[in-house]
Amino acid sequence: MRIDITSFFFNTTIPDATATAAWGTAICIQDKEKTYKIKNNDAGIVDLMIGMNYKVCSDIENLDISKMRSSELLFFSIFDKVYINGIKIKNSFILLFLKEQSDTHKGRLRISYPNYASYNKSIYNQNAIKEFEDVLKINKGSWFVYDISVLNQDELHFNAIVVNANKAMTYKTSKERGEIWKDLIEENEPEQKKSNSSYSSIGESHQVIFFGSPGTGKSREVEIKTNGNNRTRTTFHPETDYHSFVGSYKPVMDDDKIKYDFVPQAFTKAYCDAWKNLDEPHFLIIEEINRGNCAQIFGDIFQCLDRDEEGYSKYEIEVSKELATHLRKVLLNEVDLDFYNEKTNSTNEDFNSIKLPNNLFIYATMNTSDQSLFPMDSAFKRRWDWEFVPVDYEDAKTLTIEIDNETYNWGNFIETINPKIKELTGSEDKQLGNRFVNPNDGKIAFDQLRSKVLFYIWSEVYKDEYGTQNSIFKYEQEGEVIDFQFGDLYNDNSKELVKAFFKYNGIEAE
Repeated sequence: MRIDITSFFFNTTIPDATATAAWGTAICIQDKEKTYKIKNNDAGIVDLMIGMNYKVCSDIENLDISKMRSSELLFFSIFDKVYINGIKIKNSFILLFLKEQSDTHKGRLRISYPNYASYNKSIYNQNAIKEFEDVLKINKGSWFVYDISVLNQDELHFNAIVVNANKAMTYKTSKERGEIWKDLIEENEPEQKKSNSSYSSIGESHQVIFFGSPGTGKSREVEIKTNGNNRTRTTFHPETDYHSFVGSYKPVMDDDKIKYDFVPQAFTKAYCDAWKNLDEPHFLIIEEINRGNCAQIFGDIFQCLDRDEEGYSKYEIEVSKELATHLRKVLLNEVDLDFYNEKTNSTNEDFNSIKLPNNLFIYATMNTSDQSLFPMDSAFKRRWDWEFVPVDYEDAKTLTIEIDNETYNWGNFIETINPKIKELTGSEDKQLGNRFVNPNDGKIAFDQLRSKVLFYIWSEVYKDEYGTQNSIFKYEQEGEVIDFQFGDLYNDNSKELVKAFFKYNGIEAE
């Protein structure tokens, strides 16, 4: 979410004017009746509010915001995964959701991030801000935050610009400061955060499949690349078909009567949204694409995946009368009809054929360990770019495995086990990703290790290797190497067995 650039800044002055950070940004617009409504068409605001609800804290008594004025606290959230310009810090951060009570903006909703907020005398926003400055290498210099966003529901990301790391800045007027800072944002902002207008999408990948071992962060990669943009999501599974991807006639309630109407699904929603807003990128996100029958699901839309040099579909396809009627209803008064007809080869106001616009991108995730029920054919694969998401061992080392009073490092565990899996299978597909398990507190409990991690390794890789030299499900007792099976992990000595298994495979406690 883009925040007011004068709400989170340091070491900046304006002579004869106020240069104090506001520590908050309004998330409302005022309608004709002067009623405040949340800007729910802003994907950044929606994602931030979802994250705040996910990380909400009910212990208001231990929250210290005594310096706050003219606002009512509705709720607050504490994030323990905090990033500045993509770099994770150790401190947590507190966000507030407020309703203003001032005479001028009574009832307006704001998300606030005050430097003075603290919780339980252990979490201080000021400490996080000090760590921000350490990461940014600030030495009493001028800097500001221009974007706050939430990824994966629980990661709080701040994007900042360093104006001058070693010197406080003075501006003649607020207008001058605003113009200079906006130019700095434009120059330094990551490409995926920028809005594109009237796409000239030569060289851009319009269809990308992110693939890799389970738990490597494929969905997170998609989240990062699409955050702040318009998105439509769906997940493929064996029962997904063309109609559940595109839409079909279904019974719907009309007051107290039942009628049949065309109900659009993910593809049609994304298609219409993209054509209505050609100056903005739109992403259709498909999770687990290889779990569905892609040939059946895409049907003749497959032809639209070929793009021309401008990024539009090379070939149009004719659509059913029901879909054409829906497109006419949604798009007739929203698009330049002549331009739409020219691009799609539709006639008059019929909307009888479609082409994907150049601002519609399709991103998909694919878990390479899954034995797909419906393998993709080579013609379908050729119409996608493929981006491999590798195992991030450094990220994995931020997690631990807890067994009784022993602590093991998750990163060391998968760094030891993954080469063994690759050697046996001849492939990286079955390896464990850095976030194969993702506990909220960073600590993998024994039951989670046993039922999810060890079960996966046993059932997907080593079940048929029991009793052979290839098996890693062994432990040593009085100089003798003993094989065991997954079911043995539910005996009374299960924790000691796992510790012995770790020791046999060279995994030591910290």
